[in-house]
Amino acid sequence: MITTWHCGTCGIASHWTPITAPPDRMGVNMRLFDPADWQHLPVQKVDGASF
Repeated sequence: MITTWHCGTCGIASHWTPITAPPDRMGVNMRLFDPADWQHLPVQKVDGASF
């Protein structure tokens, strides 16, 4: 289970954090950033069945 966090001004989902294990993960909505800031980062695609 996760908690989704939203911007208090515009309501967009900014990130999520886990409620249950593993607590060392979080997700960030990278669409909030300029693509030049993140396009060089490695991407790990998750199909939902592999974790």
